[in-house]
Amino acid sequence: MLTISSGHSADYLLDAVATGRENYYTGAVAAGEPPGRWYGKGAEELGLTGLVDAQDMRAVYEHYLDPRDPNFRDIERWDEVATLGHTGRKYQTVEEIYQCSLDAEPYADAERRDARGVRSSGSQSPGRR
Repeated sequence: MLTISSGHSADYLLDAVATGRENYYTGAVAAGEPPGRWYGKGAEELGLTGLVDAQDMRAVYEHYLDPRDPNFRDIERWDEVATLGHTGRKYQTVEEIYQCSLDAEPYADAERRDARGVRSSGSQSPGRR
């Protein structure tokens, strides 16, 4: 049985599972094994059948795209495809965090702004680590 956790690259699964080495955990030899197949009620409900396709797997596991969407197989239109549940987190960049800090202290002088230890370029101030 294969368990999927969010936040991981599909490359691991593609290299280890979809290319035909689904039994590598048990030490099976990769040569001659059948390729990976979609299996189970979940896959069936999503319309995933037959051999595992690398693009489909990346769409589902990395981008959380719904395979039932008409644009699912068109990589150029993935931004229009409905998603499945949680679509991952978007963390603030260093620049965004720095800007929030600046916004919180609009009257801070240049020395105070630089004393935060981060410049808008994302580098640390000299002498700060």
